[in-house]
Amino acid sequence: MLLRYAQLALLALVFVLAIATGLNSSDALAQSEGVIEVSGQGGFGSLDEAISAAQSGDVVTITGGIHPGHFVIDESITLEGVDWPILDGEGTGNVITVLAPDVTITGLLIRNSGHLLVDENAAIEVDEV
Repeated sequence: MLLRYAQLALLALVFVLAIATGLNSSDALAQSEGVIEVSGQGGFGSLDEAISAAQSGDVVTITGGIHPGHFVIDESITLEGVDWPILDGEGTGNVITVLAPDVTITGLLIRNSGHLLVDENAAIEVDEV
């Protein structure tokens, strides 16, 4: 009986943490990209396009969805997620590589970087800048 209460308490804790972090089942199931804007320039078809179009000082705003790929930031920009969009490295390489100084990354869930220790894969790699 005590084990059953412990299991229920653990389940309740996981549920509360999921709510507190803003995650829900629709986030986990979303498969399309959300709206991506660069400092009011309008929507872009992909996060890569938005990052490529961004200039130093711009804010790249990403709303919702799952964004698969590997992203290279070579300008001093802010990458800002709204409603915790997911950047998914699909199990290979670095998800984000930062090549510029003064880059801010906030409000994103970053997952599935590569797992090769030889390559030192990471969710966010910051090269010497």
